[in-house]
Amino acid sequence: MQAILILAHRVKLANMELKIKSLSLYMGCFTGVAVLLIILFKILGLAPFGGSTLASADVYYQYMDFYAWFHDVLHGSNNIGYTFGKTLDGTNITVFSYYLASPLNLLVYFFDKTQLHTFFDLMILIKLALASMT
Repeated sequence: MQAILILAHRVKLANMELKIKSLSLYMGCFTGVAVLLIILFKILGLAPFGGSTLASADVYYQYMDFYAWFHDVLHGSNNIGYTFGKTLDGTNITVFSYYLASPLNLLVYFFDKTQLHTFFDLMILIKLALASMT
């Protein structure tokens, strides 16, 4: 009986060591990609290190407006259910669910509306770093 308990304890310790190694690998992947992207952003002069941004074409004309609207919703100056400006006097739930429903987009709350380009670039960085962990 004691041999079974010792074996079970060793298996449990081995599983814990494997989880720690896996966590270290995931954190290393996240950190490595984040650091590389930060260096790349610095070299290319992308926000927050310069005046350029990854936002261009459709992103610039569409997403930035959606992020500004979502910023207003989070700060209480706009309504997520109904808007006069975004969908020709209708519900904006579809816009929210398709473009803005990522939990990471809640971070827009902490940025000023003049810093949306920085927010967008940081979202790209965070999402790529998170994707590297899969």
